[in-house]
Amino acid sequence: MDNIDFIKTDDDYNINIKSICWVKQMSECMYICDKTKGCKLSHTHKICRNVSRLAYDKLLKIQLQ
Repeated sequence: MDNIDFIKTDDDYNINIKSICWVKQMSECMYICDKTKGCKLSHTHKICRNVSRLAYDKLLKIQLQ
């Protein structure tokens, strides 16, 4: 069975890590697109270091792989 891993955004939305299309880092926040057709920056989910430190660090670690 596959190990499904989720990350919780600042707005309490859970995203399956495998469904992330792109991540854009701006300042102390990361914006996540999880739509297969792409996203405008205004339609992304956000994780900020000062709000969700553990999720931010987890996403940073995934992004660096």
